[in-house]
Amino acid sequence: MAPPQLFYAHRDHAHEAALIAMADSVMQEHMVFPMLVDLADTVCRSTFGADSFTASTQLAHAQAGEPFRYLTRRQTRR
Repeated sequence: MAPPQLFYAHRDHAHEAALIAMADSVMQEHMVFPMLVDLADTVCRSTFGADSFTASTQLAHAQAGEPFRYLTRRQTRR
């Protein structure tokens, strides 16, 4: 019943880290959502914002050869 704590996992231990985050949701029956995922969402939203994430995903799609794949019709009219 402690507040969420930020932790880092080496990529070799990412599976175990995901299991910890999922197990954390058991403690929040009223929310049914892991506290650590909620904490990560808050940190990412306040640090990066939606615009920077959108720009990076569009760049990744362009580099993969699919620059317009996930854009809306309105976004492709520019």
